[in-house]
Amino acid sequence: MQKKVNLILVVDDEVEVQRLFQQRFRKRIQSGELAFQFASNGVEALKVLQENTSISMILTDIRMPEMDGLSLISKLVELEAPPKAVVLSAYGDMQNIRMAMNYGAFDFITKPIDFTDLEITIDKTLAFVNHIEEQQRKLDEAQQQLRAHEQQEIALAQAKEIAESANKAKSAFLASMSHEIRTPMNGVLGMVQLLATTELTPEQRNYLEIIGNSGNALLKIINDILDFSKIEAGMIDIEKEPLILEDVMKSVCEILGKQATDRDIHLQYYINPDIPKTLLGDSARLRQILINLLANAIKFTKHGNVSLSVNPYILYDADPNHYGLVFIVEDTGIGIRRDRLHLLFQPFSQGDSSISRKYGGTGLGLVICKRLVELMGGTIWVESQGNMGGNPPAEYLSNPESTPNQGSKFSFTIIADKALESFTPNLINLPRMRPAIADSSPKRDLKILLAEDDLTSQKIFNLFMKRIGYRVDIANNGLEAIEMLQRQSYQIIFMDVQMPEMDGITATQKIRQEIEAQPWIIALTANAFSEDQQACFDAGMNDFLTKPVQLDNIIHVVNRYTQQSH
Repeated sequence: MQKKVNLILVVDDEVEVQRLFQQRFRKRIQSGELAFQFASNGVEALKVLQENTSISMILTDIRMPEMDGLSLISKLVELEAPPKAVVLSAYGDMQNIRMAMNYGAFDFITKPIDFTDLEITIDKTLAFVNHIEEQQRKLDEAQQQLRAHEQQEIALAQAKEIAESANKAKSAFLASMSHEIRTPMNGVLGMVQLLATTELTPEQRNYLEIIGNSGNALLKIINDILDFSKIEAGMIDIEKEPLILEDVMKSVCEILGKQATDRDIHLQYYINPDIPKTLLGDSARLRQILINLLANAIKFTKHGNVSLSVNPYILYDADPNHYGLVFIVEDTGIGIRRDRLHLLFQPFSQGDSSISRKYGGTGLGLVICKRLVELMGGTIWVESQGNMGGNPPAEYLSNPESTPNQGSKFSFTIIADKALESFTPNLINLPRMRPAIADSSPKRDLKILLAEDDLTSQKIFNLFMKRIGYRVDIANNGLEAIEMLQRQSYQIIFMDVQMPEMDGITATQKIRQEIEAQPWIIALTANAFSEDQQACFDAGMNDFLTKPVQLDNIIHVVNRYTQQSH
């Protein structure tokens, strides 16, 4: 098969650009991997595109005579197969970037051109284009096969394969977009926290609270989409690590304590005394399920009680190392109508269409819980107003007297592994409130370095640290962080994971290998999954913060360092 030549159209009125491209990509041009065609403005570019339909992508300047780059991008939709366009411009402010994206640009590179970044962007864009073309090619082939075969079973099997492939591509795209949104959300919610510590009028504070609540609601939606997309793409693995139920259930109730207190809800949890203190399982995923179910229970309960309990669950498999658990989340809230129960565990569905308007949400939370429970070897079901929905175990017998007439009872099972140790539980009522921000007074003079490439995140973090009395030096990537460490020692490094030139994982590994005075390294990342956290720890990091970063979380990790370093 002949190797495909990726033809790139460069639209720029600067003659020097042609020479730079020819020189920079000489080897890839000579190898037949890349080819370039040039146009000096949008009008010339459209003529080229009409005459040559094999162009893979466009690199275009914005400001040019006769027709500018944005006008060119807006006209690409008129083509039968419009190529992806990447903007090259000296005007790299957020307004121009946003405008370019609104016109349909695939990406944005700021002049003067960093050809290393440009080459990465070209490869990324071509990979995306080739992936779409490959998917389209496979789809076309499958459609031809479907038309060629008369047997319905073969046609259905091929259609299923295509659907699964498209679903994985969609999930990967959603995961990427959700990640990209979290970084600017760090700036929005960070400024909300900082503004909240200043002198404000009651009206201003009310406005600020609305912004904060809206930002957190958006972040919840982003997290749901990211979780759902990773599950759909088969990218979730269940860990087998020490699982201490007391720690998990207590932390979940502490996280949701303020919400419960604000609604005058009595929140409590119970652990059966027969359950061992330590088991083996995925505490992060279990915590995620419990937070979702308890948050729903609190949201749909005006006042009253919300309880969480866990008991042993008899397993009928032959593995003696397995240990079954059944969790129950029960509330005294509004309950669920019988005719809506079957919708609860379906994607993008809620128990009632009016629920979405009144309470918000994506309708993904319970679907995520269901998929995670199934990955843990269990099943999930709900009882409300004398009715049952979901997928209870085959041996489960519903007791009408135990089915709540008011509120709802969500139950789920999981399979953990046995571990040595015992445990003595008891009924523990939740403390009334947990302080939103810990003691922020500096405990000691610390040399702190922030490695972060996003300018907004740099400013927010710097303001956070000034607020609690610390001074911060800033490195724009992992390479700069190592160079600064070679000149002077730092006790704490806040290390962003995704950076140009050298990412945080690589930088941490080099620091652990090459730097004599070892710092305490705290990961900063928009990736919120347990596997991302484990990758940071495997690289040698000491702690982990998820973007958008909260001021109280920064204080906690700094205090953890000062306590362990004494």
